[in-house]
Amino acid sequence: MNNFFGGLKNNYLKITNYINSMNGNGLKTKGMKKEISKERPLISIITPVLNNAEYLEQTIQSVIDQDYDNIEYIIIDGGSTDGTLDIIKKYNDKINFWISEPDKGIYDAQNKGVSRATGKYFAVLNSGDFYAENDVVSKVASKIKNQLNVDYIYSNNIS
Repeated sequence: MNNFFGGLKNNYLKITNYINSMNGNGLKTKGMKKEISKERPLISIITPVLNNAEYLEQTIQSVIDQDYDNIEYIIIDGGSTDGTLDIIKKYNDKINFWISEPDKGIYDAQNKGVSRATGKYFAVLNSGDFYAENDVVSKVASKIKNQLNVDYIYSNNIS
């Protein structure tokens, strides 16, 4: 489980978000956007994946089963050929943005996800990882809401 939440994105990324929101698939490309507010901070969760059909579904399920509903879910696929795309398409109505194209590795995929994220805070949840509980994101959102200047939250992993 990877519980990294970060913030502090610059204006360049915001401009890139607008340009890139028209490429790809998912709810965002259909004009459906998530709400941004102080009371319910938008948290973007990014999953980079390449040929991980065996474990991707548990990752997706752990995100969509979260009890916090102001999540923007982004999947960046590096051009999988093993059935990964079939799993992503199965959850198309739950994913805000996804794209499948060759990349330069996991960090390139993460950067693509961040550039498309519109939440002030984001998490990277790698394919095959999952949230151990359905209230992980709501706990993080509560900490963000109750603290004025949260830039980074980190928790221990469960192995």
